[in-house]
Amino acid sequence: MTCNCNCSPCDCPSPSGEGCLTDLCVPRACFFNGQLIGADDLNAAAQYSRTKDLLFGRYVAGWGVYGGLVVRAAPGLTFTPLGVTPPPQITPNPQVIAGTTVEISAGVAIDARGRTLTLCAPVTLDLLALANESPVAATTQSCDQWFRQTSVRGCNPNTLLTAREYYLVAEYTETPARPAPQFSGGGACDPAPTCEFSRKIEGVKFSLVPAPIAEAYVALGCLDSPDIPFPEIREYFAEPERTMPPLVDMLNELIASSCCDRPAVVLARVLLTSSTGGLGGELPTVPVYAFIDSQGRRVVPSSAANWLLTLALAHHGRGPADGPSDGPTDGPTDGPHATANVSGGTGPTFASTNGFTHVASLGVGRYRLTLDQPLAHSRRVIHVTARGTAILANESDSSSDPHHVDVEFHQLQQGSPTLTDPSTFYVTVFGSE
Repeated sequence: MTCNCNCSPCDCPSPSGEGCLTDLCVPRACFFNGQLIGADDLNAAAQYSRTKDLLFGRYVAGWGVYGGLVVRAAPGLTFTPLGVTPPPQITPNPQVIAGTTVEISAGVAIDARGRTLTLCAPVTLDLLALANESPVAATTQSCDQWFRQTSVRGCNPNTLLTAREYYLVAEYTETPARPAPQFSGGGACDPAPTCEFSRKIEGVKFSLVPAPIAEAYVALGCLDSPDIPFPEIREYFAEPERTMPPLVDMLNELIASSCCDRPAVVLARVLLTSSTGGLGGELPTVPVYAFIDSQGRRVVPSSAANWLLTLALAHHGRGPADGPSDGPTDGPTDGPHATANVSGGTGPTFASTNGFTHVASLGVGRYRLTLDQPLAHSRRVIHVTARGTAILANESDSSSDPHHVDVEFHQLQQGSPTLTDPSTFYVTVFGSE
């Protein structure tokens, strides 16, 4: 479609010609004194810069949600979070809404062509109206089947739901704007005076796509992705040092060679139903309920998010900052922890409380730690904390027994509590290849 509307407003679909790598191989404009410069020259300079942004977005950053674009119940509607707790649910989804109106928060995403989708302010959508544009038949499945990739509170095989299944997707659009006059030179070959749009406003279009989406969407980000013979990925994790590089190389080549006619970013999965099956507790009676979860949503962490995650992992296993405790303590309970010693050092006494290992006394020397869960890694890291302060971090590779770790504590970190301090110590063992 040509957006020459003679100054009348019109909407343009997503522009073609950017779906393949070959479309992004464009010449770089250059200029010289005395050159007669026209619109083609200026547009070529802008297009070259744009293609570099697209290449970066497509092959370096990758497609997905970069922040925001969260789907939640519209203001004024009753909803119930369905996440399994603890820990507390910190995102809106999964949830069930008494109604079909949702709000999408402001945010940014990149599609499979490398284009930026920017939503500068929240928008409200009527999911039922969008579903009527792409009608599908309702199907009946058990709650476990519907939410096999999502942990939903109260879900069990005996709960049946009859629903229409969709994916809420965001797609890039361009709309011409700011018409300006186009003057004629008066020559026989010059066009007649007219007007053209001098700007393109980039926007985001939302729609519901019937499930299932293409299997290769998870890799390529295209709703029209072809069938791809993916290898059995699990076979490549047995010897990751040897098998991961060729696997990554294969996936990158697949992305580089694919052409995408309809890139889209999934924001959420949507189930529209007339009954909640008892999930979500007491909700107002409405003709249609909407279940929202994050299946199919690909979130790309920012550098700031990566930093926070790294910081959280570094502090994982710390005990509380207020000294010894005779009862359970708050904190992470997952992962293997040292629970007893066999020999060496000053002979610390171990007592496990709510996932932490409390050490009444600890000295410099060698210890053999028994793990409450086997840890078959070639490299184990021992963390010791007291009053919330990390005081030791020693590596041990001397034991191949997944149930024990041999460790030698050499010295404390500067400024940390002393080993003879009566405060409770916390020992946590992490494993990595």
